[in-house]
Amino acid sequence: MTELDFDVLYADASARARDRDGLERFVQRAEEGAERLGHRLYQGIARRARGVLLLLDGQPEPARGRLDQALAVFESMGTRWQIGLTLAERAAADTALGDLASARADWQRALASFEAIGARPAAERARQDLAALG
Repeated sequence: MTELDFDVLYADASARARDRDGLERFVQRAEEGAERLGHRLYQGIARRARGVLLLLDGQPEPARGRLDQALAVFESMGTRWQIGLTLAERAAADTALGDLASARADWQRALASFEAIGARPAAERARQDLAALG
């Protein structure tokens, strides 16, 4: 494994754990390395991680922009797992922005992505978060 592999894995794990310190430590390096090498999957993961960091910093509007960028990468690649994870994060940004209709739509799309690949625990979480929106 390369240093970039570790940076991206740590940035992704930090995003999923909502570990602000980890995100601050690894996101910048992950973004720079992914851009330098033109690694599309890593670019998407790093952009999603940056979006989570922006959310944690109370900046949902720029977070949504980064999450939109990540989603575009994953959709172009057809990576359903990554699409589902990114839609879940975008639903959090939508909720923070007070846009519950968009949050519901994102959770529904995330659920469909997870169900399509048989990711039952992720699908169940999406169902629960969708139900919590009312």
